Amino acid sequence: MMDGLLNHVVATVVLFLLSGLLALTLGFVLMALSLGQRWWLRSASEALITITRGVPTSLLVVVAGIGAIRHPPPGWLPSPFPGTSAGMALVAWAVTVGLALGSAGHLAVILRTGYYAIGQAIREGATVLGLGAVRRLRLLLRESAEA
Repeated sequence: MMDGLLNHVVATVVLFLLSGLLALTLGFVLMALSLGQRWWLRSASEALITITRGVPTSLLVVVAGIGAIRHPPPGWLPSPFPGTSAGMALVAWAVTVGLALGSAGHLAVILRTGYYAIGQAIREGATVLGLGAVRRLRLLLRESAEA
């Protein structure tokens, strides 16, 4: 009895950590793309941010799970959660990605707002240094974290 409960608790923690890490990564990518110079990348990221913020997370998770249940998992795909059968590994990963997508748009907006809160003068100063977009963003994030 206790082993079954422990497996469920561990699976929940693993789901939380994996989806949170993926959501944060996607949020940073969407934020960076929405601040980019290329209009088509900026438009695509804005559309994805709007969609992921507008669609309920529970719907994303259910649609991802139902969509994945029809397909057999590839042999190389590991089972992410303890107690998950090998046949359900694709469904488990699809649910994790659906959960991450539900949060990624919100995180992108939060991160972009923080970027704009840094101030125009500081952003222009980083641009004057001649750094690329990624290095400039990294510098601004590091400087704002130290303040």
